[in-house]
Amino acid sequence: MASKVFISPDPNGWKVKVTSNTKASAICGKKYQAIQKGIEIAKRYHAELAVQNRDGRISTKNSYGSDPRRIKG
Repeated sequence: MASKVFISPDPNGWKVKVTSNTKASAICGKKYQAIQKGIEIAKRYHAELAVQNRDGRISTKNSYGSDPRRIKG
């Protein structure tokens, strides 16, 4: 089971990689295409999605699995 899906810059565009895999799941020409593919994979694996900017900083994170934290309302 995958724990995280990363979207990161690549010389050929944007790379979508699951942490448990050795190779990228996809290389996309546009960032929004990589994000769409990353969301699809994260939902399938109930994993966290992290999107990097070109400078390497994480711009967004989202969890598509069960969140172990309990929020009191």
